[in-house]
Amino acid sequence: MTVKLFQRVIGDSVGLKAEDLENYAELLKLSGFSVSGGRALGVEAFNRIEEELKMSEMTLIAPDWMNKLNRWLVGGMEKGAPYILRSSALSDRGGNGIYESLVFVPIGQEADVEQIWQLERQIYEGEFHQSAIQWREKENLPVGMAIPIQKLIGNTHGNLFYPALSGTAFTSWLGKPTVNVVFGLGGGVKDRSAQFTEKIDLDTFLLKMANQERIQVVDMDKGAWTSIEIEKAD
Repeated sequence: MTVKLFQRVIGDSVGLKAEDLENYAELLKLSGFSVSGGRALGVEAFNRIEEELKMSEMTLIAPDWMNKLNRWLVGGMEKGAPYILRSSALSDRGGNGIYESLVFVPIGQEADVEQIWQLERQIYEGEFHQSAIQWREKENLPVGMAIPIQKLIGNTHGNLFYPALSGTAFTSWLGKPTVNVVFGLGGGVKDRSAQFTEKIDLDTFLLKMANQERIQVVDMDKGAWTSIEIEKAD
């Protein structure tokens, strides 16, 4: 059963990554994992931005309608809480390493509107990076980017924020749904050096545990990803 995790904002298409999160949320829940919901800027927003501003030329200023939309988005966010803006392309279900996910920590001021736009712009521009163009041409895939926005789940440790564990889900690995599990944030996405050496077979599900020296966290002062040695984590 498909679960609508994301409130659609500007169109109904939310990209392949967000679609997979919705399609497999129930399976993950049955296996003990939760997928947080949120809002998603649909692919239609990307299409309008690209048409109006020619993002391939890296225009910096948001149109008025986007500023109004972002003012509404940040108005519904918790001040001082970390959120993640994820790339959800029409050409990628996640795992090719091309696209970015970025952290946003609203401060409850008008500056939030400009800050979230700069993050959205970075994600949109990712569709025009050479690696993304080559990927689409090789696989004959369409252009288009949605941005799911989720509140991060975890705890604050001084100026750092992270959960004990997080994971990246795959619909099939050796014929079974699989989750790569890491300490901290990222699910192995931000730290591609993580080696998933421990495998736990749960009959209907497979867990792969990472062997890590560092963990990914959010620096709340900078509102950005960083990493720390695992021995320094609480």
